[in-house]
Amino acid sequence: MIGPFTKSLNTKLITLFIIISVVSIAATGILSLKAAEDALRERIDAQLQNEAKYRASLIENIWSLRVEQVQLLASSQQVKNILKESYKKIVQGVINTQELEKTIPPSIEDSNFYDLKIINKDGKVISATNSSLIGKDLSQNPNFLRGIREASYSIEKDEKTRKAVMIVTAPVFDDVGNSQEIGAIQATREINLVNKITTDRTNLGKTGETYLVNRDELMITESRFIPNAVFTQKVDTLPVKECFENGRNLSGIYSTYLKTPGNLGQYTMGKAGIVYNDYRGIPVFGASYCDRDLGFVLLAEIDASELYSPLLELQNQYLIIGSLISLGVGILSFFVVRTISRPLINLTHAVEKISQGDFTMDIKEPTSKDEIGRLHHSFRIMISSLRQSIEQIQKLNSELKIVNEKLRLKDKLKDEFISIASHELKNPVQPILGFAYLAKKGKIPHDEAWDGVLQHARRLKRLAIDILDVSKIESGTLDYKFTKVHLNQVIRNVAESLRVNLSPGVNMEVYLDQKDPEIYADIERITQVLENIIENAIKFTKQGSIKIQSQSHPDKVDIVITDTGGGIPQDILPNLFGKFVTQSVKDGMEHGTGLGLFITKEIITAHKGQITAYNNKVGGATFTVTLPINNYANQKS
Repeated sequence: MIGPFTKSLNTKLITLFIIISVVSIAATGILSLKAAEDALRERIDAQLQNEAKYRASLIENIWSLRVEQVQLLASSQQVKNILKESYKKIVQGVINTQELEKTIPPSIEDSNFYDLKIINKDGKVISATNSSLIGKDLSQNPNFLRGIREASYSIEKDEKTRKAVMIVTAPVFDDVGNSQEIGAIQATREINLVNKITTDRTNLGKTGETYLVNRDELMITESRFIPNAVFTQKVDTLPVKECFENGRNLSGIYSTYLKTPGNLGQYTMGKAGIVYNDYRGIPVFGASYCDRDLGFVLLAEIDASELYSPLLELQNQYLIIGSLISLGVGILSFFVVRTISRPLINLTHAVEKISQGDFTMDIKEPTSKDEIGRLHHSFRIMISSLRQSIEQIQKLNSELKIVNEKLRLKDKLKDEFISIASHELKNPVQPILGFAYLAKKGKIPHDEAWDGVLQHARRLKRLAIDILDVSKIESGTLDYKFTKVHLNQVIRNVAESLRVNLSPGVNMEVYLDQKDPEIYADIERITQVLENIIENAIKFTKQGSIKIQSQSHPDKVDIVITDTGGGIPQDILPNLFGKFVTQSVKDGMEHGTGLGLFITKEIITAHKGQITAYNNKVGGATFTVTLPINNYANQKS
């Protein structure tokens, strides 16, 4: 029998080209599909993990806030008074338990919770928004038994509304050191905000959903597919069991490699998520966030059919395209033999030059479109790609040199900072040793020696604090605690605390804007900024006045501090907010660290503000600090 490879060259080439094309297309398709599947699974797994973690953290924060609100309510004097008066009346025999307080005071009812109950330590309800609960015995109630010891909450079903509610219980302590429980306060609140978080379909496609399941394996938030599922839908899927049995999140520790949709319900160990059957019995791709201590697990899931539908479409496209290409190869191969020699010779010459390292050669676009022509074209693209790769490598080498130079410069700046800091730290130490030595030898009075030691010790402490702040700033670890701050009060407090340091004959004038601007800031850091600037003004102002003003604008507030001192030397003004930039001092004044204005500048920048300084025409200097007023959203983001 004569095979295809024993016939003419034309038949051999046609057969060979067809086999090569089919194998190449099949291999490319398989590898591409596998790569696409892995990439898709990893992306969806990461997306679902992020959604689960992000939404769970929002829910935890909300529930922690609710507990804190009830704790704050439990610490109010009104609640304590209700409990104390109730016990006092029982002891005196003036009133029995059923005649105790009949309603919660209005100030407590305004807490946005409903079904508020004040319970004495014996478990009796002595005051409630629902008067029918007065006198009810809750001594065996699990929420009361947990809440009388420490603040706690539970998610339960409201039998009236048939919705999930949050019941928060917090202990009420006496006024003597808060060491003795005198009762508890219990409040109920709907979890509508949590439902909004879990039912948000953003980033979840057409079939994705997130929901919460408690340790009883019951759904406690709304389902996308089943109405009225709260506390009725049983969810005993793999993520729930992993959470409550092993305390483990469902994420990248599992995966499923799927060849056909028929085995979507199976899973094996791997690197990219898991496919399992959800509470509907439908295969889904999911991730979870487990908080076994708080008694819930959040599941983020998307139907497997939606996940794999793009892969099935891509597979069909590969089959169609591959079939068409194979057919074209068979037809075009008839015309290959006549034109095969010349292109091969050209390619041989090109290969020889490339082997010698010559990539500058110009390969003309082939005129033929058959297999050899396509090979010629592919070779031309390969040379172009190699040339581009070499250029990119050269470019990367240049960029690497620049990065290395920047790193070297940073190391140099770090060494300079350490050198300067070491020198500055030694400066206060030597006078301290000198004063101690002179006092020990009796050459100066002890009081004078102690004054000198204290002066330089304070400078050493201030320098150490400033160097620590600079280190935190440069490492990005300086913490800020942003709260709403009435700026006028901060300015007034700083000015009054520093007024005692004024030189004789120097006045401090404070002019505050009547609008009393409120900003969102770290009050301690803003105080530190004002103290640095005003202390400098006091240090260099020996006569005249120091004027402090606040000026409100629609979206910002300016704090202007003007003095009549000697002004800022022109040689240090351009680098005034740098490190270890300090002005010479006279008349025995304490030498600054040279870090205060650098720290001040960084703090103001962290508050989205600005600081400027200039010398006055009539003498002295003016510092202006500008802070945004409506910056709550910016700082929060």
